[in-house]
Amino acid sequence: MRTSVKSYNLGLTDRYVQEESIRGGLYASYSLMDDKLILRAKAGLDTTDYGLYNSGDRIGAQILTIQVNGDDRARLNNEFDSSVYFGFDVIYRLNL
Repeated sequence: MRTSVKSYNLGLTDRYVQEESIRGGLYASYSLMDDKLILRAKAGLDTTDYGLYNSGDRIGAQILTIQVNGDDRARLNNEFDSSVYFGFDVIYRLNL
């Protein structure tokens, strides 16, 4: 599981974007060629959301994606839907 909160200043406007992300999932891997080649499949749920707010809007204390003192900001866009993700990795290890 990974979680993060990031803010991005849009520069040309008086607005900012706050990214809140919680991503959980499972993976399975299989090794070939004496552990030099690893195949890994991943699947999970991604709840990444990008909220658009005015620069003057403030939030109290926040721990990860949970607001402690409440959130009085006026959101300017709709909330993003959560989605399922799938991935596949191929990793080759070199003996250096």
